[in-house]
Amino acid sequence: MNTYAILNHVCVKPEYRRHDIATRMLVECEKISKQNGCVCMELWSNNFRKPAHECYKNYGFIINDAKFFSKEIN
Repeated sequence: MNTYAILNHVCVKPEYRRHDIATRMLVECEKISKQNGCVCMELWSNNFRKPAHECYKNYGFIINDAKFFSKEIN
């Protein structure tokens, strides 16, 4: 069984959005995940968080269903 990271509550306050904060958080999460031998990062997101979904997709996550995203770590 492979080790994977589950990200929970990846959120940025509205007044701080569009400043690459979420992307920088995801970069740090990926770095920590790699250091801990994870091969995949996964997260859940509510359907109404469309801007967040775009951020996750732009970072390389794929949608597994309406709320579940994952990203293979190379």
